Parts: sequence; C-alpha cells; structure tokens
Amino acid sequence: MPRKSKARTMFTGRWVRWFVFNRLSGAFPAFGRYFNFPTRRVAARKIAAKIFDDHRAFMPFDPPGDLYQTVLEPSRLSDAGETSSYPQRRTTAYRFCGIVEDCDINTLDMRLVHRPSFCVVDFWDADVPASLLKPARLAARPARPDALYLCAGSTSNYYHFLMDFTLPLVSALTRFGDEIGPLVVLVRADAPKFAHDILAALSARFPSLTIERVEGEVKLERARALFLIRFAQAREWVPFDREDIETLRATLSAYYRLSAEGPTRDIYVSRRGAKLRALSTEGALIGELERRGFEAFTPRADDHAAQVATFGAARSVVAVHGAALTNLIFCREGTTLVELFPRDHVKSPYLWIAHKLGLRYVPVFGSAADARQGFSLAPEVVTAALDRLA
Repeated sequence: MPRKSKARTMFTGRWVRWFVFNRLSGAFPAFGRYFNFPTRRVAARKIAAKIFDDHRAFMPFDPPGDLYQTVLEPSRLSDAGETSSYPQRRTTAYRFCGIVEDCDINTLDMRLVHRPSFCVVDFWDADVPASLLKPARLAARPARPDALYLCAGSTSNYYHFLMDFTLPLVSALTRFGDEIGPLVVLVRADAPKFAHDILAALSARFPSLTIERVEGEVKLERARALFLIRFAQAREWVPFDREDIETLRATLSAYYRLSAEGPTRDIYVSRRGAKLRALSTEGALIGELERRGFEAFTPRADDHAAQVATFGAARSVVAVHGAALTNLIFCREGTTLVELFPRDHVKSPYLWIAHKLGLRYVPVFGSAADARQGFSLAPEVVTAALDRLA
C-alpha cells in the first residue's frame, strides 16, 4: 500500500472544519463564542492569579554508543517538536504550575478558556492549531466557587496521559501540594478505564485530590483552575524526575496490590489487532521468541494492573514502537528493551525513557513502512540482536 502524500495527511475533514470555523470566528467573534471556538491562545503566566512553578532549563541527552546515528538522527524526520537541536544533543525543558481564575472549562476537549480574552489557556501566546479544539454547543453549568479544578487531558492516548498529565501532576502534588490545597480532577466518564484507575490510585495516595466524572458535553463557567504543564522543545524527550516515577510506581503497586516480584520474565509486547504499525511477521517472531522462553503479552486498556505488573517483572522486553512501551517507566533498572521499527519511521521517546531510567536499549530495523506504518521483520534479525546481548 503506498504511503499517503503530505497533502492527504494535512488536508483532512477535521482540518477543513477547523479552517472554516477559524475564519468565521475570526471575522465574527460572537460566532466563535456561540460554538465555543476560540482562535487564540494566551500564556498562563500572563493571567495567572498565583504561580507555584515557572522554570526553564537546558536538558542534555547524549546516548551511548552509536545510538545517535542509528536512532536520533533518523528520528528527526518523524519526531515532534523542535528537532534542529538534536545534533547538539540537548533541548530546552519547561515547567509551569499556577492558578488561573475566571475560566470556562470545556469538558468536551478538557481545555481552559479565559473568559475576558476568550483565549485557550496554554503555555504560549499563539493561534489555536487545528488539532486543539473542535466547535460544539455546550450545556452551561456554573462551577463550584469553592473548588480548584484540573482537567484530565490526553486520556485517549496512554503515552500522553502518563507522560504529559500524570507525571506532571505527581510532581506538582509532591512539591506544592500543601500550597495548592484541595484539588478536583475532572475526567470524562467515557475516558478509558486505565485513566480512571490511575486517577483513583492517585486520589488514594494524595488525600487532597478528589475525582469528578463528567457526563456529556458541558461548559463549567467561571471556574478557578490549575494550569499544569511540563514539556521540552524536542517533544519526544519528555522531562521527568526519577523520584516522580518511583512515587507513581509505588502508588499503583499499592492500589493494585501487586507483589514485589523481581525482574524474572522475558516478554514480547504484541500489537495484534492494531491499526498502526502492524508487524506482518509477528506470528513467526512470537514462535521463535517462545522457544527462547519469552511470553507474548497483549496490553489491554481495561486491565492496567496487568500492564504495571508485567513490565515491573520484566527482565527483557521486545516490542514494536508504540504507546504500550510507556510502561517502561515501571521496569527495574537494568531491564533490556529491544525496540522494533520500520526502517523509514524511527522515533526516539523510548530511547529517551530507557536512557533516563538506566535500561539497556537496542533498536532493530525491518522493512520500509506502508501507509499505516506496517512492516515486516525477519525473526532471525531479532534473535541475532538478543544473542549479541547475551
């Protein structure tokens, strides 16, 4: 199957809808307010009533061996964010945590909209991109005046929910919990079960945290909200602190009542049924790995405890690049990751996580990708990589 052209990738139905509403909202502001469709973003630091953290620093990344040539340099074609700094092997990392008042909370997209300026609250002043909001009529409901809210965003993507929302929240509660005080986390009722489970575990660990499920498409008016963000200009290299990883591991292990099993299992993480990055030779690869003592594991969104337990007990992990590898944060130091890629679609977030957490990392490359990044890879190429590690 031929790969999609850049034009077909960009000009989707969603983009066309955004373009039309963006033009109409810019020309007729009342139209934009009616459909809850702001066209601009405002920097949170400019409107915050109170700031707990506002930090910027250089963040180095110098992976060992030849991983720069084999992973980082090729990944510049696929990674998100500012990749021109990759040859310098460092990027700029940002943190912000503060309270914003007089906001409307769009629970359809879990975004804050500053009422006086009718702008989306974000880290930068900028236009709103096509991927950020969609037009909708929302049922208005007054926010509780005594509540401080936080929107649980990115719940549809496991990687972004853990790295962009959960770990920054753990960091903020650990460092500023007493100053922040009671906090109500809003999460959509139709969010995946793993999101509800993780939030329940955090509320058990941090007594100041309560969880409120939101049904339907609602706009909470005149809310006080916590705006929380942590990111790097090289977006694949998510900043995090190892102590926050340890806190999250302990929190989830206690909530799921997991035993303290040591790293004794060798696992292959299956993408069976996935629409993206399907490995056409997976059956043969699983058979070869099982003969070497590996077990195939298919992560499920409705059984997060199994994901935490399996990766926590992993001695080595073989997997095609995908969001399930976010579970590397539950692995013990020294665990080996063999990450499988199509040769023309390489990305670096799990190399970054492995580097930060002291995991051994080996990339293996297969055929060129098709339109859905599917590819083939001879099992003997993977087993040869494992033999070199022995």
